[in-house]
Amino acid sequence: MSKERETIRQLRALVAQRTEELAAARLAAESASRAKSAFIGNLSHEIRTPMNAIVGLTWMLQEQASDPELKAKLQQVSNATQQLLAVINDLLDISRIESEQLLLEPLDFDLRQVINHLIANHGGKAAQKGLAFPVDLPPRLPALLRGDPVRIGQILGNFISNAIKFTQQGSVRLSIELQPTSDAGAIVLYAAVTDSGIGIPDEQRTGLFQPFEQIEHSTKRRFGGTGLGLAISKRLADMMGGEIGVSSQPDRGSIFWVKIPLTVVAPALVETESPATDQPVATAEAIDWKRVEEILLGLENLLAEDDIQALTLWHDMAPLLRPALGAKSTRLADELTRYSFDVALDIVREILAGLPKA
Repeated sequence: MSKERETIRQLRALVAQRTEELAAARLAAESASRAKSAFIGNLSHEIRTPMNAIVGLTWMLQEQASDPELKAKLQQVSNATQQLLAVINDLLDISRIESEQLLLEPLDFDLRQVINHLIANHGGKAAQKGLAFPVDLPPRLPALLRGDPVRIGQILGNFISNAIKFTQQGSVRLSIELQPTSDAGAIVLYAAVTDSGIGIPDEQRTGLFQPFEQIEHSTKRRFGGTGLGLAISKRLADMMGGEIGVSSQPDRGSIFWVKIPLTVVAPALVETESPATDQPVATAEAIDWKRVEEILLGLENLLAEDDIQALTLWHDMAPLLRPALGAKSTRLADELTRYSFDVALDIVREILAGLPKA
């Protein structure tokens, strides 16, 4: 009996030792992963800051140049820097997500503004490839929803960009539905992007939302990209309490979809036929200064991180901000257009300091 007890004691000690070793190894791996993410984030940030300056200076030279050949060369520089910025932004986003440093910025927003911005950003690219780009919206939409319009736009932008990239003929379609929930004050945004592109084989679909994954290595050589866009979209959807998925058939196209729960702030329905940019000019009395401040604080956070999504937030919210900010909105728009994020950040902070006190 004493021998059996000793054996049991030794086994328990061995199990305890191995458990401690496994726990230590897990902590070391997590620490290494955080350190890697922090390093990538810092490196991306250091690269993006001078890149913003290059983009801004190139834009200024394009505005001043009169020689067509010079303007064409500057456009090539601008296109190349935009591609490089997109890679840097993806690296920075995934590193911030993995290190839990990327925070959502919930705002009251007009979904039509987000859709219009997506059309403005991607419609030209689709047209250049001869692709139809229809957008299906419900007949009427709530005037205001609450969520993170920047990250919703980022997910849908990734879907649309990929669809255009992998579709050589046919169409890329954006479909929007608002699905009811048991809570009268909430809805689920369902958005799907359907393309007639190359499609995805079943065996390659499982890792599609993992970082650095692409359909196949030849795809990377042919179409480019980092393979981070869908991984970032999946993480963002998870952060917003949503779902993301895909259905596809090789050579017949794909459907990428996302579901995101949102709060209905202003339930009054607005006809979708009216462009979201056609907003009445607000009087000083009609301006919602609390909402203006909330948007500017979100813009301040994005600019402080040199986050390119600051441009998205500005474009989505400009119809509300311009009447409130007056001439300062023009200054801010000019600096954002030039990618002068440091100057834009100073302007935003100046505006915040001078806002009417509630």
